[in-house]
Amino acid sequence: MQALVGEAKAQGLPEKRACQVLRISSRSLQRWRRPALPKAPATPRPRPMNAITRDEAATVVSLIRSAEHADQSCRELALSLETGSKTALSVSHVTVWRYQVALGCAGPRGRQVSQRVGPAPDTDWVTGPNQLWDWDVTVLRSPDRWVGWYLYSLLDHFSRKDVAWHVQDTLSSDYVQRLWDQGLTNEGLLDQPREAWPKSLSDRGAPMRSHSTRQYFLKLGIAQFFSRPRRPNDNPRIEAHFGTVKTHPVYPGWFIDVSAAVTYFTGFYDWPQVQRPPADGARHADARPGPFATDRDEPGRAPGPPVPGPHPPA
Repeated sequence: MQALVGEAKAQGLPEKRACQVLRISSRSLQRWRRPALPKAPATPRPRPMNAITRDEAATVVSLIRSAEHADQSCRELALSLETGSKTALSVSHVTVWRYQVALGCAGPRGRQVSQRVGPAPDTDWVTGPNQLWDWDVTVLRSPDRWVGWYLYSLLDHFSRKDVAWHVQDTLSSDYVQRLWDQGLTNEGLLDQPREAWPKSLSDRGAPMRSHSTRQYFLKLGIAQFFSRPRRPNDNPRIEAHFGTVKTHPVYPGWFIDVSAAVTYFTGFYDWPQVQRPPADGARHADARPGPFATDRDEPGRAPGPPVPGPHPPA
């Protein structure tokens, strides 16, 4: 930049005008031309009066490396040093953290190790219906603030058939188990060997990862696949299904109670099976195509599911 300014001055352009053309400040140019000051010689820092001794440092290092405290953070280690019967040493958690960094022990500990994001669930092995079922829970609005209902939906991954659904007023693992019991009964899989039962794909919500849900799937021998945190594309079919549900032209937007929601979704899920012709062979043999079409798609089409009522006032 200084060479460009010098070239412009050699051709008769004032220095101030050259700085304006180059969009730099003349004070910056002066600062660049100023010779650098020599660095002051490094002087050794005096040891602080409250610095820990070599024996205390050895105690901190031994505690960090001990298997008993392997999953503790720097704050927990500092508390263990202060309350321990053998140590009784008051050390700042920042000091403990610096020793952890020096020893290479400052990585994720405890539950953070198991919460690292892994690869996306593999679904390329699905080649037919009833091999993998996608399921999730979505919130349905009500007229009251902070009150809503929950739609549990179970979808076949291959054919996108609505295997089972129900509406409840709470989130519970019992309703998840009821959903899967209903799906296995509807598809007639109870008489089939458990090796032929579908596997589970869901997100990492509380009902999906609860202990009772996990024990339920272990009892049935059903493997669970989870999408990555904040990755809706890992379970796209159920997300697209809920998007279709809530953007349907006749979707009311809210429900006064659970019975109103059940009435609407009974017509919503049964209407395509009654009104529309069977799907082609590429889909499930008795699959019900989703309600993507509306009354204005084709002339003479039967009306859609009933609407429970008008929208609440704004």
